[in-house]
This record gives sequence, structure tokens and C-alpha cells, in this order.
Amino acid sequence: MRLNCSASVYTGPYIAIQEVPMEEARVKVTIRCNLCGEKFVLRGRRDKGSIDTGFKQCICNNSNDLDIEEHSV
Repeated sequence: MRLNCSASVYTGPYIAIQEVPMEEARVKVTIRCNLCGEKFVLRGRRDKGSIDTGFKQCICNNSNDLDIEEHSV
């Protein structure tokens, strides 16, 4: 059996890579629950002065009593 090697060459459009502005850079966030002690390490994006990680609440349903630390990636 003979394979056609030219069939595996990608000829589709190229994807442009955009640089991310510094204010939208990824940051590492450590969230610790003060009720149960659970710790979450997440990556988020800086957006208009706040950081969006998608975190809603701890596994113990706590959403208010949290320690949050920001770290650069």
C-alpha cells in the first residue's frame, strides 16, 4: 500500500497571534476559605481593576469569608 505524503501538508489559513495588553495579563490567585480552610489556586485575567477567575464559592458554600492573594505569573 502506498501513501500520498503530500496529503498531510496543512494548507489552511494561518492564525494571527495577538499580544495581550499588560492590564489583561494572566495573574495567579490564591483563595483560602476562612471557614473550612480549603485552598484554591486559580489563574485569572485582570479586567477593569478587578481579577476574573470564575470563582463563585467554596465547597462549604462560603462566598464571603475568604482570604485572596494575587501573584504575578
